Amino acid sequence: MKKNILLCGLVLMAFTTACEQKTTITETTETTKGKPSDLETLKTELVALMDSFHSALKNKKANDFKNLLDPNGLYCGTDPSEMHNRDAYAQEMAEFLNDPTIGTIAYTVDLRQIRVAEDGNSAVIVEQYKMDLVSPEIPWRLVSHAVKKDGVWILDFLSFTLVPTNAQQALINNAVHVKA
Repeated sequence: MKKNILLCGLVLMAFTTACEQKTTITETTETTKGKPSDLETLKTELVALMDSFHSALKNKKANDFKNLLDPNGLYCGTDPSEMHNRDAYAQEMAEFLNDPTIGTIAYTVDLRQIRVAEDGNSAVIVEQYKMDLVSPEIPWRLVSHAVKKDGVWILDFLSFTLVPTNAQQALINNAVHVKA
């Protein structure tokens, strides 16, 4: 008799738990039905932010470039020593952009991935492109973090890296190898 009561209790508990999971899944699905359009709007805003960023670089507009950066952000170049706050990074970029010997800055973003945080107030953006001016054979990867402050998207993190293929990496390692 005790076994039957215990068995009935286990079956009832399993049934209740299974029903609760279905309810939770259904509720989760229902609460996210309205979000895809919101997500698309956020992604459109982030694309516009990054397009403005690249436009400022290509058109050598140092002030426009600086205005897209958060004063408390971290900005990393391709060299291990290049880790700057906004003002130092903007100054370095202004010097580069105002150098008449660099010529035209032209490139096309070939890949852009955007991951928006669940709260819709921050995002990670990854882009890849080749910039003939600096590295015609090895693509650049720009990893950015954007935050929405007072209703406006701003970049609080940038990291520029060169991303050689695995075959190129072996050649690069051999080229920079220092014999002891």
